[in-house]
Amino acid sequence: MSTIYIIHGFIGAGKTTFAKRLEKETGAKRFTPDEIIAKRCGKNLSVEEIKNANLTIKEEIWKEVETAIQQERDVILDYGLWKKQQRIELIQKVQKLGGKPIVYEVICDSVIMKQRALERNEDGDIAITSERYDMYYQRFEPMDEDEERITICKSPMNNKINRLAIIGGHLLYKKIEGIKIKSYYDFKTPFGELAAPIIEIELNGNTFFYLIRHGSNHDLLPHEINYRANIYALKMLGVTRVIGISTASIESLKKDLLPGKIIVPNQYLDWTKNRKDTFFENGLIAHIPMTNPCCPSLAKDFSKVAKNLKIKIDFNRTLACIEGPHFLTKAENQFLLSIGCDAIGMSCIPEAFLAREAQMAYSTLAVVSDNANQKGTPNSHKKLKKSNNFYDQKIWENNVKKAVAILKNLITNKHIKTPDFIRSSLANTIKTPLNCRSEYHNKILSVLTT
Repeated sequence: MSTIYIIHGFIGAGKTTFAKRLEKETGAKRFTPDEIIAKRCGKNLSVEEIKNANLTIKEEIWKEVETAIQQERDVILDYGLWKKQQRIELIQKVQKLGGKPIVYEVICDSVIMKQRALERNEDGDIAITSERYDMYYQRFEPMDEDEERITICKSPMNNKINRLAIIGGHLLYKKIEGIKIKSYYDFKTPFGELAAPIIEIELNGNTFFYLIRHGSNHDLLPHEINYRANIYALKMLGVTRVIGISTASIESLKKDLLPGKIIVPNQYLDWTKNRKDTFFENGLIAHIPMTNPCCPSLAKDFSKVAKNLKIKIDFNRTLACIEGPHFLTKAENQFLLSIGCDAIGMSCIPEAFLAREAQMAYSTLAVVSDNANQKGTPNSHKKLKKSNNFYDQKIWENNVKKAVAILKNLITNKHIKTPDFIRSSLANTIKTPLNCRSEYHNKILSVLTT
């Protein structure tokens, strides 16, 4: 069956930016009428000229949609669809032809929308004046509650404090039974773009955010992830507690830490090389204590939930984070073991450091996948059953299920208060005098210190 992605939103909301991301992720063919009109007719058109061009272009596009549905190919209609009746009619037309319509509502702060629309007159597809923008906005009909859709927020419009976020793999959140996706947040930060849209999810009346660490298509290596944008965006959404979950590429250095075991470390060792690991730069100076990088309250939350579920967790472990994407040599493994490391991963740093700079609680929940000293040996490619050193698919899958059960219960249970040394970690650490802070500095601090 052909999927027809229908995008609704006003000028400047970020429809086309989202449509391009969707195009990349799904491989669907994208149709953006404004782009086609600008190429054919130019940018400086009257209201009537735009209206007539739109009608012609959409008739042409619809013929291609009909063909795509017949051939079971997916299409993205970056239309806007300001009127409710337009949306209803388009959905019905798609369904009548046997296609599957999925509607996305792209929303953004109204001030930001207008600013974007006016700023892009030079580079945009169709020029728009302030007066024309206001006239169009009067005609715009936002979606009603009875209209089924997926909401994409292109600015941080929901900033309730004390929210939980989980950072993990692109399939993990789908394993949590009973979830309902409420919204997607996809916006730029002062530190660049997110790895993937942040998903707002509801579970039994509790809401949390989920961020796919390696990109929606798992196309980002650990050293390519924009950790700063990810953590900063979560803080903009009011997140105060972050769980970084790793269910693959966690290697054990200790004989007692067998593949399949679940660990919650209390220390990290930074063995990365080229990652941007701080928000403080360009004259904004701070020195934040990092003696205890993991949140003890989150560890207690994990302990309580695991006890209720009768699941074994190894606490008080030291997790080394390496640069990747390759693993370490035997000599490097032996060195890390000699200085007290228990396991190796690739993604917890700089997440943990950045979370502390943003005064957020952070903890890792990890599932050991194999033994570091056995990887790369002559027989390590074989999946040996009953082995204590090699990856075992069944053991790993069973323990991933346990990790998901832990997360599900942690989301729905009351949490222990985050210690003050974390929620006020920036207190007395910022060295840049008030009169030396730029507008940019104050903007960054207004988010980090919330």
